[in-house]
Amino acid sequence: STGNYIIKTNCAGIFIIRASYVGYSSQQINGVEIKNGLTTVQDFKLKLSSRQLGEIEITDYKIPFIDKSQRSYEVAVNSSNSSVKSGRASVKNQTNQNQAPINRQYSKNQATIYENLKSGQLTAAELNDFSKWDLWKDIQKKDLHRFQEMWEISPVLRYAVQVKTEDEKPVVDATVLLKSSDKIILWSARTDNTGKAELWLNLFSDGKIKKTELVVRYENREYSFEKPNLFHKGINVFKLPVKCIIPNQVYIAFVVDATQSMDDEIAFLKSDIVDIIQKTKLNFPDMSLNLGSVFYRCFGNSYAIKLSPFSNNIDNTVSFINSQDANEGGDEVVEEALKAAVDSLNWSQSARARLLFFVLDEQPLRKPEIINKLHIYIQKAAEKGIRIIPIVASAETQRNASSLEYLMRSMALATNGTYLFLTDHSKIGNAHAKPTTDRYDVELLNNLLKRIIYQFCYIPKCNEKISLEGISDTTYITSSPIIAQEIIDTSRSIKQKTPKIIFKDYTATANPDTLIQESKLDSLTDNVNRVENPVIYKKISLKFYPNPTSGVINVEYEGKINELLLTDISGKLISKYNPRNESKLVIDLEKYCTGIYFLKFNENNQWHSGKIILIR
Repeated sequence: STGNYIIKTNCAGIFIIRASYVGYSSQQINGVEIKNGLTTVQDFKLKLSSRQLGEIEITDYKIPFIDKSQRSYEVAVNSSNSSVKSGRASVKNQTNQNQAPINRQYSKNQATIYENLKSGQLTAAELNDFSKWDLWKDIQKKDLHRFQEMWEISPVLRYAVQVKTEDEKPVVDATVLLKSSDKIILWSARTDNTGKAELWLNLFSDGKIKKTELVVRYENREYSFEKPNLFHKGINVFKLPVKCIIPNQVYIAFVVDATQSMDDEIAFLKSDIVDIIQKTKLNFPDMSLNLGSVFYRCFGNSYAIKLSPFSNNIDNTVSFINSQDANEGGDEVVEEALKAAVDSLNWSQSARARLLFFVLDEQPLRKPEIINKLHIYIQKAAEKGIRIIPIVASAETQRNASSLEYLMRSMALATNGTYLFLTDHSKIGNAHAKPTTDRYDVELLNNLLKRIIYQFCYIPKCNEKISLEGISDTTYITSSPIIAQEIIDTSRSIKQKTPKIIFKDYTATANPDTLIQESKLDSLTDNVNRVENPVIYKKISLKFYPNPTSGVINVEYEGKINELLLTDISGKLISKYNPRNESKLVIDLEKYCTGIYFLKFNENNQWHSGKIILIR
């Protein structure tokens, strides 16, 4: 009961000692020296973990079966054959707790033992392909090409649109249409909180349309743009003779796979949803927040779809989520969940943001009718202005992981969203596949979701006025605390299941030169990190001014910077600059809307970014 154990041995020497306990990760300590006549003390600190058990036969029990005051895990029994007899409790066919999630099979007579997650334990990362557009096109043509054909979706021919008022404020929630020369609508989207929209040509087909036009619909008027540019030739900018209006409504939906393998993710939602929503409401006190949710399993399970409609009474949705669990399994109805989320949650016709977090670990069946339904509702989500943000957990096989990754990244691109995935750094749940990319930063999922919601909801006030006096430059910061940074070898062969991690930097234990700091994005005027001296990163010194700016930014630096990237608040790449051997660069932000932007560069395998405030 005290956790102390005595092991007696008649032999002195060097030993390996291993400790294990149900619901915890085993720990092995090598090289423990035992001397004759002496007592050696060795402490073990076991960490909570998820674990799959085989069939459980209950032969005797006392009430309560599990005393939660004495244990930090729960037992969920799903067995039609469980019975109460005299004798003892025994566990049969226990599986290896370190088994990777390859070819997982779940039977009706299984139990899942998992920890009661505390808030903010799961770790995750973001791949925003809008911020690495050239890399995405390269990956899509090579590493992930076979999945492009499999899902019949190819987000390549992209039209980026910026819509702003005459006084340079973003026009939010305007309808933007991509039309053929004979006026057929090819794609429809809504402008986001930065006034931008993404439209796609031949996303689901190999069409031969060459001549297109863009049309913006806003306040019962239309504005056309003939011969628009594809993204590689620049952003298509509309300046409308309208006043600045900021919609007050925000809609956030969680669509969640509720099959048996998703217990950790559902436990996360239960423990963190209130914290995430409360932080969002604190950041935007005047905003009307509506929350809804869809849970799904498989046809033939106890249910296929469960839905909680949008409500501004957040307790309704929180209560619904807290009443859900992970159970059953089979062919998961991903397409039906997407349909229900797009069609049945009653998204508003006017909103600042419509965010759909899609939490899952398995892809839909690859059948023509299912793929066609996915296409229909991806396009319908874009038309309604719903930004799909996948949160992908572990998959059955490496091939399925890559296939699901391609589908979800394409879905995010098609709807102006971003792609999130869980990582192994939390040591919770099954192993997670490495994504196909060059590098990524690992964060706590709780913080990541707060940041994403902030980035997709923030809009500068229409009458915001900031003085430019006395501000010279800005320190380099990042947008969230980083747990680790990983650089992935993308040159591996298709048959190589596990990519090589070239570089891993746990910044929590890094030296001050590489420690990544937290940035708070609470308002235009707060936490701008104003300083009078240049920021120095080893052999690079850099500053930019004025900040805030009304259009022009002067960038001065010493050292070698190969590339500077300008992104908007959501991380979307706006422009790239190649300083080369010059010591000064002038960046003109005149054509962009007022708001928050970031200037980024990479030095010694680490990204640094600085906040720019653009005002008029």
